[in-house]
Amino acid sequence: MLKISFTDFWPGFQENNNLITNILKEIFEEEIKITLPRHADVCFLTICGKNHKRIIRKFKDKSFLFLGENIRPNIYDVPFMLSGDFNSYGGKNMRLPLWFLEIDWYKSNLGIIQLEDVEKTLVNYGKFTSDDLARRQDCITIFNNEEGTRMDMFNKLNSVVEVEAFGKPFNNWFPTYSDYRSKIKKMGNFKFNYCPENSLYPGYYTEKCFHAKVAGCIPIYFAESHVNKDFRKDSFINMYDYLEFEELANFIKEIKNDYSFLAKLANEPLLHAIPNLNNIKNFLYQSIKKIIN
Repeated sequence: MLKISFTDFWPGFQENNNLITNILKEIFEEEIKITLPRHADVCFLTICGKNHKRIIRKFKDKSFLFLGENIRPNIYDVPFMLSGDFNSYGGKNMRLPLWFLEIDWYKSNLGIIQLEDVEKTLVNYGKFTSDDLARRQDCITIFNNEEGTRMDMFNKLNSVVEVEAFGKPFNNWFPTYSDYRSKIKKMGNFKFNYCPENSLYPGYYTEKCFHAKVAGCIPIYFAESHVNKDFRKDSFINMYDYLEFEELANFIKEIKNDYSFLAKLANEPLLHAIPNLNNIKNFLYQSIKKIIN
């Protein structure tokens, strides 16, 4: 029996049904018991609360950090880490990009897409026609935080296409976190989805671009150039590639009624290949063996 604990994970996190627990059930082929940190063999923690620092102080040698925020994981000085960073930090970190959590790897009703559907939806070319794009509304955006340049570009974008905006800055709430599936369905009615990251760092790519492509619309995204290791460059519009907001806004204005070109963009697959968990499984197995031995 492997005993694990979870500390400071996000609201709605299911300790018995999440990617980490499901992987451990597979690779250890034994019962996984969820318990308190003091009884656990391994203490998994993240930073969505105030208890993780105390757990690291008390149980540092068996702490295992999962970090989805744009913060460097090595500042927490724990034995092992899962984060979006490409840097292995001397073999202590394995990359687990946040968009991986949007795939239902174990058919346990997590994420927004079944693994078996990833190839058809995100690796193969789509089948949208120019007529499909002509029937859609212009652009949708859904966000609650105004960090970075989000609002500046939103205002520029809204001057050249009609942007239907949801979230706290617009006093127009949309239940993005309680039900991503309704978000995906809504986004499918639009040509573009304005979905920038709120900050930039190599490897920090969340669900935003992934959701847009699953919905079948064209992401207007913002991520630095390493994003092309995860996502195909031709499958989205990257604000990072433009020197000024005005230049990007003019490009959107030029193409917004070119439905053949928009269909080509919408049909470009997001992913280079079908993703897998092999490296993550191996890292978890080897790291936990070191902790418990």
